[in-house]
Amino acid sequence: MMGALGLGLLLLLVPASGSAAPAWDPAGYLLYCPCMGRFGNQADHFLGSLAFAKTLNRTLAVPPWIEYRHHRPPYTNLHVSYKEYFKLEPLLEYHRVISLEDFMKRLAPIHWPPGKRVAYCFEAAAQRSSDKRTCPMKVSTIRAPCSCPTWSSSPVSSLRGASASAQKNACNMLKDGTAGSHFMASPQCVGYDRNNAEPLTMDMCLPDLKEIKRALKLWVKKVEAKSVYIATDSEPYTTEIQQLFEGKIKVVNLQPEVAQIDLYILGQSDHFIGNCVSSFTAFVKRERDVHGRASSFFGMDRPPRLRDEF
Repeated sequence: MMGALGLGLLLLLVPASGSAAPAWDPAGYLLYCPCMGRFGNQADHFLGSLAFAKTLNRTLAVPPWIEYRHHRPPYTNLHVSYKEYFKLEPLLEYHRVISLEDFMKRLAPIHWPPGKRVAYCFEAAAQRSSDKRTCPMKVSTIRAPCSCPTWSSSPVSSLRGASASAQKNACNMLKDGTAGSHFMASPQCVGYDRNNAEPLTMDMCLPDLKEIKRALKLWVKKVEAKSVYIATDSEPYTTEIQQLFEGKIKVVNLQPEVAQIDLYILGQSDHFIGNCVSSFTAFVKRERDVHGRASSFFGMDRPPRLRDEF
């Protein structure tokens, strides 16, 4: 009887998850919503939040990625754990992190219970709440994401371009003078110093088929590419590019698009041609810069060497 009772007490003392709850960080935590844009924008939000958490000396609660499935099953947004695509542990070499799922399940009920939760947001978001004052934490209004094709060479030449309506509307701001050289992710190619930034042109923001063909002919010849991989969420111009090279170059466009597969291939290609204002391009170029792989942009064949934005 004593043995059975002792075993019963022992089981009651073991947490249901099978492991001890993480220790509470007395310095505090930083939580954020990655709810403006698709993967490229969310990656930028993540990097900025990680740097901000380090500056504040708070642990970052890393949220899931938001995947938009409005055009394919289940026809709604999905929340995909950060750990589905990346390892969380290597981040600890830079700063303290915990997954948002672990934070909300194992720490929040004790240290940040419902009724005592406060969030901050910009004034325009607060206007969406019923009283026009409080931050609507559980109401997400997703902005229409930019649609920016990208492309690559091999060997493989990879491209990322742009031609969807949201991108067109944004780039039209260059024409009327509403936008300057620093526009969306453009500092990656024009420079981070506003006073000395290179001009941002329409070819860099919204390359047309003529510019796409020009850049492709240049880099396919230069790297002796045998194939071209096109990553885009809009018109891939696959037929036009095949005709451009008279069928001598293999042209590939993944359908349906999977951002993470696109990013992997774009990061590994022999040459990468990106869209200057695209945060998706910025994700690829950061990886390529780290590994010393060549990149260029539509409308800018020889981008200047830039300092790290962080």
